[in-house]
Formats: sequence, C-alpha cells, structure tokens
Amino acid sequence: MTSESCSAKVRANLKHPVVDADGHWRELQPVFLDYLAQVAGGKVADAYRKAAANTYGFNWYDMTPAERSRQRINRPPWWIMPTNTLYRATGMIPKLFQERLDEFGIDYALLYPSLGFQLPRVSDESMRRACIRAYNTMVADMWGPYSKRIAASGVVAMNTPAEAIEEAEYAIKTLGLKLVVANCTVMRTIEADNDIPDPKKRRVYIDGLGLDSPFDYDPVWQKFVDLNIAVTSHVGSMGWPDRRSTSCWVSDHIGHFAQSHHLFARSMFLGGVTQRFPNLNVGFLEGGVGWA
Repeated sequence: MTSESCSAKVRANLKHPVVDADGHWRELQPVFLDYLAQVAGGKVADAYRKAAANTYGFNWYDMTPAERSRQRINRPPWWIMPTNTLYRATGMIPKLFQERLDEFGIDYALLYPSLGFQLPRVSDESMRRACIRAYNTMVADMWGPYSKRIAASGVVAMNTPAEAIEEAEYAIKTLGLKLVVANCTVMRTIEADNDIPDPKKRRVYIDGLGLDSPFDYDPVWQKFVDLNIAVTSHVGSMGWPDRRSTSCWVSDHIGHFAQSHHLFARSMFLGGVTQRFPNLNVGFLEGGVGWA
C-alpha cells in the first residue's frame, strides 16, 4: 500500500524530510473518562460526561428554529468523522497511525488534539484542571511509545498564569511531552458585572493575554522559554458574538482560527511581550497567513 500511494511517491522524490506540523487525532472518550476517573475519581468523571454531552451543540437538533434563534444556539458541524473504517481507526489508534506515516509521505508528525481543545473551556477550575491533567497523562501513555516519529501534544489552559505554569511544567518535565497547545485567547466576564446573579446576563470580553490582561502572563512566557517549548495557539473564535449563526455552521467556521490568532498576535506585540521575550517561539495553527 505504501509504494502505491501518491504521497509516498512524492516523498520518494524529495531530498528533505516532511514534517506534518498540524495533524490531529480523535480521542476515544471512554478511554479519556477512565483516565479522568483515575486522576479525580468516578464522580468527577461522571459529572464531566454529563456536561460534555452537548460539547458540539447537538442539542440544536432537539430545538425548533424559533428556540435556536431565541437562545442563539450555534448550528453544530454535521460531519466530523470519516466513514471509512480504516481512516477512522487511523485517527484513533497510535500504532496504526505510525504504521501509515510512510504511506502518508510523512517523516515526523506533530499531532494535536480534537477533544483536548474543548478542555480549557470547562468553566469550573477544579474540573478543568483535573480534565487537563488526565488528558495529558493519557497522551503520554498512548503516544509515548511512538515518540521517535510522533510528538503528540498535551494541553495547557491559560485561564490563569498559575494554572498554565503548573501544567506546562508537569506535562514537559514529569510526563515527558515535547509539545503543548494553549488557549491563547480567554473569554472573561467584565468585572463590573460579577455581581449580576445570572451568569448568562453578564457581559464578556476576549482577553488576548498580552495587552490589558487582568493577569500578568510574563511568568508564563518565561516558563515556556525555560522549558524550551513553543506557545502553539490553536484556539478559535467559535461562539464569539459575531460567530453565532443558528443555521449555518460554515459561516461560523470560516476564518475563526485566524480571527483568534489576530487578537492574540496583536495583543502580544502591543503588550510588549515579543520585546521582553525575544526567544519565545509562537505557532499560530490552522489559520492561514492572510490575517498576519
């Protein structure tokens, strides 16, 4: 199969290695829940399972158009998994993924999450930290044996500097991961609205972490430099006020990574982060280059 693939033929004619800079794998949620139960207990795992039931907004299908419009419920993606069994299994099983790298024409793969991208959005801090610790442990266990050709990414939540520093250090030094992905824009409640009883009625803004942030993230940037890892940003802007279409998922999805990257990049520049930390490497993923 390898010799017959178009990708393998292209790779055979190249004189340099091919690195996949933004591959993805599809985590098996039952496996993740097992890890979460080990880290935080069965009750926490069960609470997460129930809360995550509508992660992709599939309650949209149970609503009338009027209900969707009134609550401004995003239309979810209608296709997120291949129907071909081999392709689907490849995205889930580390050994199979590595076995097919030559067929893909890839020498080394940087492998990013799917489920993992949702975890920094967990609002409860204790639940969020438990989920991310469990996730990173799962990544290390499942992908560690294949690190010669694959660097699977852990997750670091940037919601607070202390949280980011603790998990980055654990992921790299304790678990031995080589790569982490961060949510480099954070939706926060405007401080003046914190006393409003109903959280849904509180105004929000998007913090780009560098300019006018309520937290000092300089210790975080220094920690990334010390750990010799890049800040890779792969958080999008789905759910932002201008991305709340109730009927068209494509409308919300087009350009949403670029929009988030634009905010993070200008916040870093205008906040002086790039001047104070000239050795900090930053990667902006899946957003194209037009916005830059």
